[in-house]
Amino acid sequence: MGGGGEDPFVQGLGFLLGVAAILALALSYIGQSSIVAFIATGVIVNAIGGQAEASTLGHVSEVGIIVLLFMAGLEVDLGAFMKNWKTAVIVGVGQIVTTTCFFAATALYFLPAIGQTVDMNSATYFGLCLCFSSTILVLGYLKETKSMGTLHGQLCLGTLVLQDAASVLGIAVLGGLPQEGEEGGSIAGPVLILFGKLFAAMAICFLLERLVLNRLFAMFARSLELLYLGALGYATGLAAIGVTAGFSGEITAFLAGVSLSQLPYKMHIETKMEPIKTLGVAIFFISLGLSLELGQPMLDALPIGLFLALFTVVATMPLFAALGYAAGVKSHTAFMLGMLMNQISEFSLILCTLTVRAGVFENVVLTTMTVAAVVSIIISSVGMGQIDWFWVKLQRLACLRCLDSHRAKMELKKANKKKKGELVYDGDEDIKQ
Repeated sequence: MGGGGEDPFVQGLGFLLGVAAILALALSYIGQSSIVAFIATGVIVNAIGGQAEASTLGHVSEVGIIVLLFMAGLEVDLGAFMKNWKTAVIVGVGQIVTTTCFFAATALYFLPAIGQTVDMNSATYFGLCLCFSSTILVLGYLKETKSMGTLHGQLCLGTLVLQDAASVLGIAVLGGLPQEGEEGGSIAGPVLILFGKLFAAMAICFLLERLVLNRLFAMFARSLELLYLGALGYATGLAAIGVTAGFSGEITAFLAGVSLSQLPYKMHIETKMEPIKTLGVAIFFISLGLSLELGQPMLDALPIGLFLALFTVVATMPLFAALGYAAGVKSHTAFMLGMLMNQISEFSLILCTLTVRAGVFENVVLTTMTVAAVVSIIISSVGMGQIDWFWVKLQRLACLRCLDSHRAKMELKKANKKKKGELVYDGDEDIKQ
């Protein structure tokens, strides 16, 4: 065999992953997400002038996005969503609509401040990017504390499902927007075509789930290796078909995950897919850190990014208190939602990256969004570690206290209606006798 020569990709990737591993280990001692370590690795290497095979890293990170969205679809628990669907819709839709509209309005100030031209598309996607909560952080906390089955756990999962649906719609519409250099005519036609493709993809995945996947994956389940290869081949294969049909491979991978989410082999698939998901996510966020604009663009992005992070962390509690009042939940449930969902998501950065590629945003917006996401994730992670202490200190806030009194009034009203109905029924029986 030939001797060793230099391979720039292996050298660069090995160095990046080595630095990321050391940072992730260090940050784990203070309860921080590995996402922070991955982005910090890219920023540090970028700052010291390090280089890596950008095109190859880009291809690997694309696979990471596809696998991440496939896993997000796989984690969709429709059964849990249906148990409290009315409350989940009030809380989830209310959070998405309120946050998106608020940040879309503030984009009129924030985007020009960092040198981004404001139009309807950029304002809308700015708001949409800021409405997502971190699936990795929220699910990690719920699994670690074994609180998936609690009401706040179910509502967190339901809200994440609705956020996933919003991100899928956002990516779908993004594909219909005119690319940079194209004429900006009406987007109604392309968007309608893309929605037609979306519904067709949903119908195909539904039919596969009903007619094919149970039998097919029963054969793959003869060994864990076959199950892993079957799931990976199914996700990437459908993504490839989607791209060939002029549709989004990311959305197709997400729908592929949803179609497998009801199979009895779901947990085994998640376990086997986790390593490649971690590698893909690591390379995506390292590549993101490498692509950030340092120097003056970073200095311009810092104050706005910090404000967006702090505002998201602080304002989420009152928002969920208001939504909890409308849904009739207890104060502790609203508090837990406010503490667990108060960060800017990794999906925000994925969607922002796709909008930069589509020409909706300049790269400085991605830099700002990354600063906001990293800071919010750091603060939220610290808050999750002290959640019981915060509950003791904050449970007497007026915005939380009113929830319990409102719920007590609702329960009393329901009890009175039920009692009144029983009396009317008994009266009818007496008349018949």
